[in-house]
Amino acid sequence: MEVQTGISQAIDEITRTFDLSAGERAFLLSADRGQGLLSAGTQRVAFQSIASPTEHYLATTSPEFLASLPDPESNLEWVDL
Repeated sequence: MEVQTGISQAIDEITRTFDLSAGERAFLLSADRGQGLLSAGTQRVAFQSIASPTEHYLATTSPEFLASLPDPESNLEWVDL
C-alpha cells in the first residue's frame, strides 16, 4: 500500500473535484508560487500572478518576509490604494 503525501492527496481531490486533465494536474504539481489555473465555465487557462510591492506587503503570508518587517506597533502608516 502506497502512502501518499499531503500534496499528492490534495491534488488527487482537486483533480476529481474539478475534473482536471492529466496535463492540468501535472501543471499544478509543477507550478511555482503565483502560478495556477483560471477557470471560467468549461474553459481553463494557466496564469502567473505578479504582485506589486504594495500588494505583496498587504497579502503575503511568507514567514521570512513577515519576520523581516519592523515592529507593527511602530509602523502606523496607511497604505493608500
